Amino acid sequence: MFNIKDYLLEKTFKQQQYDNELCFIVSYWFDDLLVDERCLENNEDRYNAMYNGKEYYIYFSDNKFGFTLIPQSEDIFNGDFDDVITFSKDNKSINLEIKNKKNNIYTDTNYNFTLEEFNNTVKGFCNYREFKDEDNSIYDFYIKSDKEPYYFINHYLINGDGYWYRSVIKRSETQENIKVFDSNNRNRSEKINYLEKANDINIPMISEMTYDLSKRTAHKKLSL
Repeated sequence: MFNIKDYLLEKTFKQQQYDNELCFIVSYWFDDLLVDERCLENNEDRYNAMYNGKEYYIYFSDNKFGFTLIPQSEDIFNGDFDDVITFSKDNKSINLEIKNKKNNIYTDTNYNFTLEEFNNTVKGFCNYREFKDEDNSIYDFYIKSDKEPYYFINHYLINGDGYWYRSVIKRSETQENIKVFDSNNRNRSEKINYLEKANDINIPMISEMTYDLSKRTAHKKLSL
């Protein structure tokens, strides 16, 4: 005989994978995020926050499971700017987008995690792009939009030609499949399948993609 309580409380594969991804995002990006406690009681458009020791505004979505972080600046987007982050989650997916501009290089990174609908599979993808913005075209675009920073960053597409990267992971309890595309490939539509085997399902997929992306961009940025 055994106590079935632990067995009944055991998480499914999908539940565990969701928790892995969410915990990684929260600890990797939001461990140092402090928000005005009034957000727990009030329903205002904007609150003060401290992110990595810097002053930010945080805009919550209606259900408080999504928000946008924007640096407090009188002239944001004029020249370099710190991370602008949009996060959201629901019962089936998690989404994280990070935009910034450093040393005249604009970057836009989007991570998404999704529970597959009709099978015991989870999926993650990363879209990344960067381009030089030495003439401050992003700021000009922002001024011409005549919109507030929150609306501009969430509703306007910032275009530019430069390096791009995309990775897609599909994982089941027995197999992990990774495909990678980037603008350094001769054939940009070519799928590079460099891993297809059972992997440690306790490793968050977003952490795998973050590590792969950092390796590819670190060498390239050092040569700029």
